[in-house]
Amino acid sequence: SILTRQGLATMVGGLSITYDGADNGADFIISNDSRRICIEVGYGNKKPKQANASKVRHKCVYGITVSSSPLSKSTDSVMVPLSYFLLTA
Repeated sequence: SILTRQGLATMVGGLSITYDGADNGADFIISNDSRRICIEVGYGNKKPKQANASKVRHKCVYGITVSSSPLSKSTDSVMVPLSYFLLTA
């Protein structure tokens, strides 16, 4: 959205939506008063590297990577296939 491209946060239902502007930062950081989740979205096979880097930088509880990679999870990271993600639209 225009708000995230300009580095502004927006509040929707108590959630703040921002992004990590650092090199290799996640596309979105969604937070409420006490928790943060970072999300990286892209085409092709992506590794959770960007989401994990942002997770550490912003003290997120976990990271989500949406890409063409298969569904998988680790202790604090989830890989979601883009086809699954698009089913929610």
